Amino acid sequence: MITEQEQQRHRQRAAVYVVLLMFNLTLIILQIWLFTATLENILAGKFAVAIPAGIVSIICAAVNVWMLIGLYRMERRP
Repeated sequence: MITEQEQQRHRQRAAVYVVLLMFNLTLIILQIWLFTATLENILAGKFAVAIPAGIVSIICAAVNVWMLIGLYRMERRP
């Protein structure tokens, strides 16, 4: 039988998952936008945008990996 405390913990985890998924979606949309803007600038002959956009994209990917590791750690806890 599931106790009230376990149900509360389940609800809290579900809320955390939803928030992390929404943030992840925001980061993915940002990366797609960066890719599109960078590609447009490269095709226009402006190569100066590529390096900063690449750095920001790598940071976004690192944040996504960090969140994924946090989710794995959170799942392993009882």
